[in-house]
Amino acid sequence: MTIIGGFTDGFHFYPIIVNENVATIYLHHHLLEYGKTYYVEIDEGVLSTAEGNFEGIKGDNKWVFSTKPHPPSLDGGKLVVSTDGSGDFDTIQGAMDFIPDHYPTPVEIFIRNGVYQEIVYFRNKSNVMLRGEDREKVVVRYANRENFNRHPVNLKTNEVPGSFPSRRAVFMVDHSVGIRLENMTIENLCRQAQAEGLLVNGEEIVVRDTTIIGSGDALQSNGSVYYENCRIEGQGDTILGRGANFFKNCTLVSDGPYMWIRNTQKNHGNVFANCIFDTPEGHETTIARLPTNHGKNYPYSEAVLLNCKLRRIAAEGWGTIGGDPTNVRYWEFNSVDLETGYEVDVSQRNPLSRQLKLPEDKKWIELYSEPAFVLGEWAADL
Repeated sequence: MTIIGGFTDGFHFYPIIVNENVATIYLHHHLLEYGKTYYVEIDEGVLSTAEGNFEGIKGDNKWVFSTKPHPPSLDGGKLVVSTDGSGDFDTIQGAMDFIPDHYPTPVEIFIRNGVYQEIVYFRNKSNVMLRGEDREKVVVRYANRENFNRHPVNLKTNEVPGSFPSRRAVFMVDHSVGIRLENMTIENLCRQAQAEGLLVNGEEIVVRDTTIIGSGDALQSNGSVYYENCRIEGQGDTILGRGANFFKNCTLVSDGPYMWIRNTQKNHGNVFANCIFDTPEGHETTIARLPTNHGKNYPYSEAVLLNCKLRRIAAEGWGTIGGDPTNVRYWEFNSVDLETGYEVDVSQRNPLSRQLKLPEDKKWIELYSEPAFVLGEWAADL
């Protein structure tokens, strides 16, 4: 186990990860110091090759490396992350750890192309932009899941109030404000598991031009988050969380129910404007479900689709709704078939859902089209 982002319960991690003929060794966090020289020894048998000729590395002069003489400066408001050692940091986590908690000045982290095989977790950060060089070539990935990094049974007393205990995602934004993610791919390598690609718990968060790949619960989103031009791929309950979330021009792919929204009366749920729901061939599913869960219901759950394109969505559209449905808002306006471009036949939709129509619902359609109505005034200029 290792401590990541100050989460004192620690994370399980893989000390050595082998990809084809490259073995990457991952140290515990915060062990190396600036301006130091280190050597590495490896016992025979730690690694194996097809030829069986790995004899280990011994001595203090065989594998030697030095760290940079001093840390970078935050005076310019920018840090660079690169896998080849040419940036300020080799890992995204290292850059985020370097920025002080609640730092008042905006900071941009520019992430150069590369595969970043790491678990990223941070909290108490403010006004940080994480921007990839190329959406397809900046890949943050890991094999994390619920039964690898479970919820702590009892959070320790020094954990941060308002932080979220889940540790099963690849990339976790926790108890933070004003975070921006742009131009990258985040992928959880686990399948058929509770395994988020991205988990967000914070306010005034923006995610743009980002691909998010996970399994069940591929995206968990809590707080107030704006998503634009994102692709989200999962395997059922693909979007989980408490909202409020506004999705614009996003593509969602799921072979099971697309979402399970658990927002309360205090905030909105999930709103989708001009988005695509593209169920893979050989599957048919529903937009959302709301079952009774261990005796608990979410009577203010909300999902609103405006001008969205759908493929292979079941005729009922919306799945089971448990408990009192009086205040549940499962609404659609102008849903069209992705393949034909014609309006979807909604005659068999779940009777607890609602089809918005013009002119009688003009006010609701206009309100839900505005990010600020869903997320708050901070989103007025998005």
